[in-house]
Amino acid sequence: TWRVTYGESYLVPTLINTHQTGSGGTILGNAEGFTLSDGSEIDPLEPETIRTMETGYKSILINNRLFVDANAYFNWSENMISPIVNIAPSGRTGGPVVTHRGDRPIADFTMGVAPGNLPPGAMIMTNINFGNVQTYGFDVGLKFFLSEHYQFTLNYSYFDYLLDKADPDNDANRDGKMTENDLSVNTPRHKLSSAIQVSYRKFHGTLFSRWIEKYDFFSGRNVASSSYPDRIYNGYPVILGKRVGDQFNYGPLGGFYMSLNAVYQISRLIHTGFYVNNLLGKGNYEYVAMAPTQTTWGIELKFSVD
Repeated sequence: TWRVTYGESYLVPTLINTHQTGSGGTILGNAEGFTLSDGSEIDPLEPETIRTMETGYKSILINNRLFVDANAYFNWSENMISPIVNIAPSGRTGGPVVTHRGDRPIADFTMGVAPGNLPPGAMIMTNINFGNVQTYGFDVGLKFFLSEHYQFTLNYSYFDYLLDKADPDNDANRDGKMTENDLSVNTPRHKLSSAIQVSYRKFHGTLFSRWIEKYDFFSGRNVASSSYPDRIYNGYPVILGKRVGDQFNYGPLGGFYMSLNAVYQISRLIHTGFYVNNLLGKGNYEYVAMAPTQTTWGIELKFSVD
C-alpha cells in the first residue's frame, strides 16, 4: 500500500519558552521581546510554522512472513523557535547589552552574571524566532518471522537538513554571521536498531541492539561535542574534554548499545526473568550533562493472584 500526505501545523511556544526565569535571571522567557543598547530589538516569540510532505509504503511479503514499512519526508520550517541562545553575544566584551525586557528595564529581572563588574544585560539567554530550514529523511522498518518461534526486526532512519547560510534571517544568535552555532539540530543522521525475539513454550527472550551515529549537541549552556577549536560557543572554543563556558564537554552523544531480557513461566501464576542493559559497557554518552551509560542488570520473581 502506497500513501502520500501533506500537512501544515503550528508549534506554539511553551510557557517555559515565554515565561521561564533561571540562573539568576540570565535565562528568561521571551513573551515580550527585548531591546539592546544599540537600539536593536528581539521580537516576542511567535508560533513556528511547519509544512510536511510525506510518502510511504507498507506491505506484507514472502508468504506473510515479511512486514515492510517505509516512509520518506520533507519538512519546511519557518519562523523557527530556537534553542536557548545568548542575545547579547558580545555583551561581556564591550558590545551591545540587553537594556529592556518588554517595556521594563532588564535590571528588574536580573543582576547579571557579574554584578558590579558587568551590566545586568551583558548576557541574556532566551528563545527567539529565526529563519527557515528544510529537514528531510526516511525510515525503513522490517519484521521477518523466521519461524513460529523466532522473529527478527530491523529499523533504519536517516535525517538531514538544509540551511541557507547566506540568509541573514538564519542568524539565530544575532552575531552577524551565519554559522553552525545558529542551528543546533541535535539529531544524529543515522540510526539503526535490531531485535531477535525467541518464544518457545514457556520461555520468551529478546536480544536488542541499536547504533546511533555520534553527533554533536548544543543547547543553551550544555555542550556534548567533538573538538572544533575555531568554533566559539558561549565565549569559548569547543574542545573535547574541556569546559565550554561553565559546562564540561564530555564528547558527542551516541554509540552502540545492546541489551538482553528473558522471561520464563514457572507456572500459571509464577514468572521469573532477568535483564541486562548495555551489555558491552562501552560508556557511551546518551544524554547531555549526564554520566555515560553503564551496564545495569536485574532479576525478578513475579507472583500473580487470581
